[in-house]
Amino acid sequence: MKEIIHIAYTIIPEIIQESKIDALLVEKISGEQARRILSYKSPKDRCARLAGRLLLQKLLQQNQLPFHLSQMVVVPGNKPFIHHSFDFNIAHSGNMVVCALIKGGRIGIDIEEIRSLDVPLLEAIFTENELKLIANHPGDVSLPIQIWVRKEAIQKATGKGVLLAHAMIDTTLSFFDFERERYYNNDVRLCDGYTCTIATLESGHTFNIQYISLSELFQNLSSYQINKGSSQNGET
Repeated sequence: MKEIIHIAYTIIPEIIQESKIDALLVEKISGEQARRILSYKSPKDRCARLAGRLLLQKLLQQNQLPFHLSQMVVVPGNKPFIHHSFDFNIAHSGNMVVCALIKGGRIGIDIEEIRSLDVPLLEAIFTENELKLIANHPGDVSLPIQIWVRKEAIQKATGKGVLLAHAMIDTTLSFFDFERERYYNNDVRLCDGYTCTIATLESGHTFNIQYISLSELFQNLSSYQINKGSSQNGET
């Protein structure tokens, strides 16, 4: 039986109480993680990165995984990692923040707000098959973004990140083979105006999707042991 993919997402409001976000970071998330988040100039960026970590902590608790974010390290390829018994990934775009977790296997997730992409960018990173597909659907604004998101999800699932060139990944195929492993894209619908994809080592997973409000995440923040002891943290 295939493992269930657990997905939690939240929506960042247009108006953010910057002082509240920074106070929560200083009060509840001390150490390297707080410093990294506070280094972002945009309050929205700081809020999104804080929310991503809180979504992950929520999924860890719900799945009875006895770990916390202070155990997060970054492996080669800039992929965050906590324990070999599960994998997770976090993404954000616009007002959306999403976290995916699977017990066993590998996972990568990406989400993007639907918008137009520059033609020179497409020609540089899309395969010939992908460019032909776009040319055959001239009125579909979401298609280029969907292709982009599928590539990003695979990059993140492999753990190679930007070291795996976009142009190497042909999303018109039903799978992507890399270093003796086969990756599949699973499109997920979360919210109008966005496209989201999860890459895994198997297809046909069942998704457990939940929305958690930002206020609920903040209310539960006091119960999280997010950063005790020293850790080596990277950006997710």
